[in-house]
This record gives sequence, structure tokens and C-alpha cells, in this order.
Amino acid sequence: MIKLKALLKASHFGPTLIVTTIGFGFSWYYLNFFESLFVAFGIFTGQLVVGWSNDLYDLADDLKHQRLSKPLVVESINTDYLINWLKIMTPLSFALNLLGPLGLEGGLVYQLGIACGVAFAICGGFCSFAIFDCYFSRGSTASLDVARWSIAGSGSTFHQCSKGYETRSAK
Repeated sequence: MIKLKALLKASHFGPTLIVTTIGFGFSWYYLNFFESLFVAFGIFTGQLVVGWSNDLYDLADDLKHQRLSKPLVVESINTDYLINWLKIMTPLSFALNLLGPLGLEGGLVYQLGIACGVAFAICGGFCSFAIFDCYFSRGSTASLDVARWSIAGSGSTFHQCSKGYETRSAK
């Protein structure tokens, strides 16, 4: 139970839960409840990937600044344990999102959002909502599925931008 709590904390659980809830709300507007739960679970797994990747990347800085609220710093989990969970969650996230109710194209857009979130952690400042422009610029040919997934996929970028601003402004 302690390791589960540490995994959730390492995922930046507050923003993860907010993004997942927003994605569920958007999807429930267009889909039935059970399809929306499937979408939300896919979003949740993607957010875990973003949060855990960020904690791994920030470990050296967290150790340097003695951030005792971080599970990797206080060793309630270790890097190997977190990497093993990432090895499970990353392909699971891809599978859930690509095979989910919104289809391959929508799943790819969400995975682009996840990639933006992970890239932000690594590049520190890469914060783009360009996936909106990319798909909405197609005008009337943009499918409703892509529009929905663009909104959900941007959540991961928003999560990283808001969290990254707090973290980087505190340095």
C-alpha cells in the first residue's frame, strides 16, 4: 500500500486527476458512460506516464534541493521500481488510447499530447497547444473524434505547463 501511494504521488496525482476528470467530462458529452470511463482510463494511464517521467527526470534536482515530498527522494520507491511501472504503463496507455472508443486518429492525437507533456519535462519550456491548430486548421474535414481528442490531449500539455511553471519558478 505504501508503494501504491508513492506511485500516485510521483504521478503528480492532483493534476493527473483533474486532467482525467476533464477528459471524462468531455467524452461523456459525446459518448455513453461506459465508453467515457474507457476514455478516462486511457487518459489516466497517459497522465501516469507524464508524471512518472517528470519525477525521474527531475530526480537529480529534487535530491539537490532536498525535496522531501518526492517519493524518489525519500526512497519510498526507487528508480528501478518506477521505470518498471513505466515499462508497463507506456504500452498500456498506447493500446488503450489507440484502440479506445475514439479510434486510431483520436488516440494518436492524445499520444501526441502525452509526448508534449514528457518533452516539456525534458526540454523545460516546451509548452505547446499547437495540436489544436494542427487539427482545427483542417476546417470542415476535421472529424469530431479528432476535435474531441485534441481537447483531451491538450490536457497533458496543460498539466505539464502548470506544474512546470510552479516547479521552475521555485528554483
